[in-house]
Amino acid sequence: MTNIGQGLTQKWLGEKVISICSNDKEVLREFSLIFKKIGIAPCIFESLEDFWHESLKSGAPTLTIFDIRLMTQEKLILKDHPLVKASKLPLCFVYSKDTEPLLFSTYEILNLGLIKFSKHTTGQVKAVLKRLNNFTKLNEENAFLKKENDEKFLKLSKRVEELGESDFFTRRLKEICNSFSSEIDDSFLKSCAKIFEKIEFIKGYSFYEVGSVSKKIDSPELFNFKKYIKLPSLWGSNEGLDYINIASQKMSVQVASEIFDNDFVSLVIKDENNKGQKIIFLSLNDKTWYNKFDFAFFEKFLGSYFLKFCIKSIKELNKIESQSLNFWSFLSLVEKKGGENICIDFTVFLNSLVNDKIDNSLEWENFIRDFIGEVKRDFNGTLKYSFDSNIRVYFLTSEDKKEELIKVLEDVISSFPYRRYCFNNSGEFISFEKPKLNFNVFGKNYIKNHRIKNREREQPGRFFKPSEFL
Repeated sequence: MTNIGQGLTQKWLGEKVISICSNDKEVLREFSLIFKKIGIAPCIFESLEDFWHESLKSGAPTLTIFDIRLMTQEKLILKDHPLVKASKLPLCFVYSKDTEPLLFSTYEILNLGLIKFSKHTTGQVKAVLKRLNNFTKLNEENAFLKKENDEKFLKLSKRVEELGESDFFTRRLKEICNSFSSEIDDSFLKSCAKIFEKIEFIKGYSFYEVGSVSKKIDSPELFNFKKYIKLPSLWGSNEGLDYINIASQKMSVQVASEIFDNDFVSLVIKDENNKGQKIIFLSLNDKTWYNKFDFAFFEKFLGSYFLKFCIKSIKELNKIESQSLNFWSFLSLVEKKGGENICIDFTVFLNSLVNDKIDNSLEWENFIRDFIGEVKRDFNGTLKYSFDSNIRVYFLTSEDKKEELIKVLEDVISSFPYRRYCFNNSGEFISFEKPKLNFNVFGKNYIKNHRIKNREREQPGRFFKPSEFL
């Protein structure tokens, strides 16, 4: 594969390669003209076999535009290509009105979109290139963060190993750091809480963090942790910032001083930009530990540990998007399959947050990422899902796994920590209804039976008490 872009293309795609796999002369002519206008002469492959061998030999192109008519050839199937299986081949698919029924073969392949061959082809190509640029940027940032984090973690781990084994406090520090390496929960603070509960010299502990939407300094709700002490929320100098500045750190220490009677140590957890994101307060049983335990090193270790969760959060969000179907594709698929479709309906939950006197809010992105993440963590089968706006999520799996999926969804609906993602500026207690598990049928009469109505906000029939979440 040869030839690279010039001029504007170098700024846009860099010195990379665009491949087109099709044996349709009209398709090849149209896409060649589009790319030549921006200074690229694409590589042409007229069979899956040619593309297969060349891509393994020369490496993955920057972008491959694949005619869905060429996705199989004798024993070769595109989804079995090593680069496709590893999600390392940036792909988009081109189809026409006549070949639209073949789109089902693309559902299991991570791709950058579909291009319908028409008079609007150029605009669709531009949209694909924008997604490609964004996808490439996120991958580069993710790789940089991972490399930087691994280097920091390696340096810190080496220092732990080099500390003398004869010193009791040094050995205890190493044991605690090692326990963090094996404890990866769905959140940084929850992982810390699980460890702190087991450490014999920690009498009590508290956390502060920046609210993802409100931007005030919050002490999160954590249930079933006996040593945890929730602190009052703080407003003031930190308002509108996405980190905890020095003034807010001093204010939080004053609050902790009153709670712990000046008997505590504070640890500031910083991000990759050296900005404070979390504050941890530890109250100890024995004053000897304040002087002998290396809290300066422990603070740096927890900062490195926190970066792992930053990278994990990016990966989880990318994974959710790559495994989801757009609702139109979902309708096409389930109409052919027939039968009931498993659905979680958030209507009652969202309506229950509506309050005429208090403006309740929800951390939307974190909420759905962690909700789907818990389902994926507990379910062992193949899973696809589709979002009907922010109201419903439909789940697809094989028939033999449906009962297992239903059980997992029921457990997640029952145990998910909803209150962690709900807040209001007044600090009032938030009551709500849990979402519902439904089973919907999408048959050939879906369009006939579908009516768009104004959704009235229903007041919840009952409210959940805090004890129900313990």
